[in-house]
Amino acid sequence: MSRLLPIAAVLSSFVACGGSETSDTVEISATSRGGERPPAFVGGEPRLLSPGTGNRARLRYVIPEGDEERFGMQLILGVTAGMGDTTTFVESPPIAFEIEVGPIRHRPDGRYRYDLEIQSVDLVLPEGTPDEIREALSSEVAQMGRIEGWIEVDDRGITRDVHGTTPTGVPPRTQTMLGNIRSALQSIPLPEDPVGIGARWEVRRVVDHQTHEVDQVVTYELLDLVGTRGELRITVEQSAEPQPLHNLPDGGEANLDTYVGQGSGGAIFDLTSVTPVATLSFQSAMHATAPGQGSQLTMETLTQVVVQPR
Repeated sequence: MSRLLPIAAVLSSFVACGGSETSDTVEISATSRGGERPPAFVGGEPRLLSPGTGNRARLRYVIPEGDEERFGMQLILGVTAGMGDTTTFVESPPIAFEIEVGPIRHRPDGRYRYDLEIQSVDLVLPEGTPDEIREALSSEVAQMGRIEGWIEVDDRGITRDVHGTTPTGVPPRTQTMLGNIRSALQSIPLPEDPVGIGARWEVRRVVDHQTHEVDQVVTYELLDLVGTRGELRITVEQSAEPQPLHNLPDGGEANLDTYVGQGSGGAIFDLTSVTPVATLSFQSAMHATAPGQGSQLTMETLTQVVVQPR
């Protein structure tokens, strides 16, 4: 039985309801990491796949100095995890965020720097939820309110620098949610060349999922463009090569065998605003094995994110 404890700990970390009482925050920065890879939400050069048809425009953000924005975001994450023949499903209740962005500051190099802070986090649990579950979920959700700092983007919406804090010592499920929050609040990256209706471009980057790294391709298709406002269709593809899993609880060991992820949604952007109105659904599936034990771990996730202005 004791030989199964490491992989059991892996499973519990993915489906755990509660956060860690010892969780703290750590600084993140794109300019102070030496030779390390910058955070996954920094950089990512758009590559134009098709310029579209009709009149073409060179898309650039022109955001007023001192502008401030407030957004509401709803996030839902469902996880189905299995070890051998045992399967567990956990779905978080809808989590509502109030997020403040700004004021916008114009930099000498032409970039825009703005503060980002989560003002409040709330979740509504069904009647009859046991107190211990309520307290555990509330503790986990509270960690998500500890994101703050500043972001710099250029006039194409590409994140060039970031500095702030993010909580540590929380379950991977919470880390996944935090990554989704950051991604949802990013400006839409725009191509260098002029584009028209039907234009398509992609952004490739490596994303750190805390326990493993995945290759991600996000594709944007321009559906409409009127003045400074545009509508996009967005698709996300993720994959990963076999690799050891890291940052597992209690020194657990496991190897990732396969990982795939797919997402789709839409966004409305405004070239005078840093944050798009967006809706995205994302599904992923992974399979891992504990070395020397033959224990099989599977996990499927479904994430839904909606961002709306206040």
